[in-house]
Amino acid sequence: MEIKKMKPYIQTIGFSPEKNPMERMIRRILFLLLLCSPAITAAQSVFMPDSLEGALSKKQIFEPVYFRIGQSMIDPDFKGNRGRLSRFVLSLQQILADSNYVVSRVVVTGMASPEGAQERNLQLASDRAKALSNYILQNTILSADRIKVINGGENWNGLRAMIETSHMRYRSEMLRLMDRYPDDRDARKHAMQYWAESEAWKWMYQYFFPSLRMSAGYLELSALNRENRNRTRQSVLASDIESGCCPVLLEKVDRISDPVEKEYQQPCILLPRISLKTDLMLWGGVMPGFKMGTWTPNLSAEIYFGRHWSGQAGYAYSNWNTFTSSKELYALSAAELEVRSWLGKTSWLQGFYLGLYGTYGEYDVQLGVQGQTGSFWAAGIGAGYMQPLSMHWGLEIQVRSGYRSVRNNQYDIEQEHYYFARRETKGLFSPQVRLQLVYRFGKQKKD
Repeated sequence: MEIKKMKPYIQTIGFSPEKNPMERMIRRILFLLLLCSPAITAAQSVFMPDSLEGALSKKQIFEPVYFRIGQSMIDPDFKGNRGRLSRFVLSLQQILADSNYVVSRVVVTGMASPEGAQERNLQLASDRAKALSNYILQNTILSADRIKVINGGENWNGLRAMIETSHMRYRSEMLRLMDRYPDDRDARKHAMQYWAESEAWKWMYQYFFPSLRMSAGYLELSALNRENRNRTRQSVLASDIESGCCPVLLEKVDRISDPVEKEYQQPCILLPRISLKTDLMLWGGVMPGFKMGTWTPNLSAEIYFGRHWSGQAGYAYSNWNTFTSSKELYALSAAELEVRSWLGKTSWLQGFYLGLYGTYGEYDVQLGVQGQTGSFWAAGIGAGYMQPLSMHWGLEIQVRSGYRSVRNNQYDIEQEHYYFARRETKGLFSPQVRLQLVYRFGKQKKD
């Protein structure tokens, strides 16, 4: 079926059937077209500027492409862009090759998040729209006159929609400030950015702004709106088409009606309760004081309480040869406790922290014909940073500085016999670097 045959069908939707053979024939063709036409994919809703909101009432196939901060070059490996670009181009290619579809146009809009200078953001939005437009032209047979490029500028409407559907802290204050300065962008941004020592702005910067740095491509297709759907249903019911076909036709009419917009899903935040972690430095044999030992399995558990506090307990153990020789022994058994204070203003317990730690352990080290065995304790302070890698996984780096007291017994080894040599107790400065892989358990919450 050619595209041009679709136009009379679209124009006659909603007219009551006439009682003459010609109109009956047209009516039958209309119903057959409804029966054979595939359902058009419902579009996802997106936060568009005001000039684009009307387009959402039409049938669309929509895919967003996200950009790194300050960039207008499409990165297929960023935030799942490769999959969305492939789906959009494949859908467009299939529709262009299918005469059952009528392509109204492809609309490409570029947007920017509101941080930074307005002039720079407008240029970024324009460049992002052009980048996606060029990508579509390069990967489809679509001509340039079928693409409409729109500079969406700073996506304040999108930011407002995200705030309204969220449970973020200072939500009502952010909305009030947006209403207070509807026409003064700089005053609005300044007031929002520095409210409550920038806590709300920093939160939005991390969780909202990345979704605003985008270029959206959507494909408009001819479809039935709600009014025409109701009229068409009435025409089907009033027709003389065989009764067995009516349910199928009515279902087909409903399937190509208005798209159902999906509510924006705010990113979830993990409120941690407990975590398990292991120190990669000990696995690599790097001991406190930066001395080399052997690979040392270790496990720690951290429990979080309050908004800014946690306590950690851990254990490490080794009893086998050193890295350098199969005849050298490095045995260690150590336990530790640490109390931490998290410095962030949120209850997510990530970012920078300070800690007080204490360690007790026993050891036995045999290097050639001499050995050392004894016990030790250590105490000190530490500072670190916890970087989330995903909802549950994280990487933690910590620098420690403390005092270490060692009660050491030296002995000589002769033909597998051990002879006590001397005993000493000494104290020393003991720096340490820890690199821990963390898995957190907790409650997911929209915050």
